[in-house]
Amino acid sequence: MTTTTAIARPDTHDMIVVHRVFRRESDLMPTLIRAVPDGDTARAEVLAQAFSDYQLGLHLHHTGEDELVWPLLLARVDLEADMVLRMETQHEVVAGTLAEASRRMPDWQAAPSAATAAPLVSALTEHRAALLEHLHDEEEYILPLIEEHLTVAEWARLGQRRRVAVARALRAGAPMVRSSRGWP
Repeated sequence: MTTTTAIARPDTHDMIVVHRVFRRESDLMPTLIRAVPDGDTARAEVLAQAFSDYQLGLHLHHTGEDELVWPLLLARVDLEADMVLRMETQHEVVAGTLAEASRRMPDWQAAPSAATAAPLVSALTEHRAALLEHLHDEEEYILPLIEEHLTVAEWARLGQRRRVAVARALRAGAPMVRSSRGWP
């Protein structure tokens, strides 16, 4: 009788859950910004803070992958290395589109109106398109590689890093104002 020992593999479903949050939040942002009445700086302040939280969350998420996941995968995959490199490039594109939205935020926040919202909404729409492409590719091509090539302990380090980074951000004053239903 032959006995085989199953090797524990990472459960990457938590990544899909996190991606759902980014999809939902990036979908809500333009709609909520367009809905702010002209001159309602109090509401604009709330949404600007929520955007800042979103931006921080996405930054922490991608930085963790850049530092803890991509190097391990690149060291262990051959034919799929181009897909890992694509993830790095997509992170740069997503960060660039988010930075553009961040540059547009202060004008709208100071004087919310349809005119100041339009360039911000345009930047957020571009950001969402880049983000959706990236999340699809990561789920379709990278999560199976993670399950095949990373250990449970290596995958757990990513979650631990996120918990530490979020705790640090909160101590540093990042309010993380999300309601249980998404954007405030």
